[in-house]
Amino acid sequence: MDFANFAGSFVDALNVTHEEKGHFNILITGKTGVGKSTLINAIFRNKLADTGIGAPVTDEIKMITKKGVPIRIYDTVGLELDAEKQKKVMSEITQLISSAKSRDEQDDIHCIWYCINVNSSRLEPVEADFINQLAATGVPVIIVLTKAFSVEETEQLKKYIESQNLNAKGVRPVLAERYIGNGMNIRAYGKIDLVNMTRLVISEEAKEAFDSAQAVDLPSKRKRANYYISAAVTAAAAQSVNPIPLSDAPILSAIQLGMMVSITYVYGANLEKTDVVKILSLMVSTQGVKFTGITTCKFLEILCGGWHGSRRSNQLRCSYYVDCRTWKNIRLYYRRNYG
Repeated sequence: MDFANFAGSFVDALNVTHEEKGHFNILITGKTGVGKSTLINAIFRNKLADTGIGAPVTDEIKMITKKGVPIRIYDTVGLELDAEKQKKVMSEITQLISSAKSRDEQDDIHCIWYCINVNSSRLEPVEADFINQLAATGVPVIIVLTKAFSVEETEQLKKYIESQNLNAKGVRPVLAERYIGNGMNIRAYGKIDLVNMTRLVISEEAKEAFDSAQAVDLPSKRKRANYYISAAVTAAAAQSVNPIPLSDAPILSAIQLGMMVSITYVYGANLEKTDVVKILSLMVSTQGVKFTGITTCKFLEILCGGWHGSRRSNQLRCSYYVDCRTWKNIRLYYRRNYG
């Protein structure tokens, strides 16, 4: 195997995949201190609020992005109760949504999260008006109750907000990270519920990028990975390659490459050519290797951290792993069809 050529093809194909699938675009807003950064870091991979690049879009909105993560987060300044301030922010949000629609479908704002701190124990009337104005833009709005330490207070606030019949798609409480204090030790919760509700309200075109960017719902990543595996097996079967004739090896290599790139995309590894060469070098002996289904499994297994989900990130500096059930399906498909 020519490691350098394969690595180049792999990285080129991965970059093309990112370009073709576009970005999931989300606006996150709320009053000062609601915990937007903590929420962003907890839901999306690579701790985007800390490591992403925050570029100002307007006076009141910045866009957070990071190479290799298919998401654009539009983060507003902390809203205050000042009417003029809110009017300015709403004007900029409306302009942002309108200008995005006029450019390209991939620039559309797909969802808005309006965050409310449960500890405030209230929904201000100006916030209710603001939420309805956001919904009037045509973008689906989800109300996120952050810092939901107290189950009782969270449930009371949730019921109250729901009773106001706001034009939001739903209310989802989230404790983004474990809370220890005041005699309490509460596990993080609500993240998968928020991810699932978001997936329900966004367009089909945005879901693939969203599933790649989010970091908390492994079953959805597994489902997509298994779809890619099934598609690869179907494509291989269409070539009548069981067993594989030597002349069909380039076709199969292309099919395998496409599957490997797609799985890498959905699980979210950011790879350079040197990373792929390093992984291939770890996988094979100096005698070389025939590019088969088992080779594909070994490549993905090393790339993603091990058969049983054990991480080797300190060695490979990978940012994700594939779970055991996905591995079993990969091996089963490839052994049956052209391993």
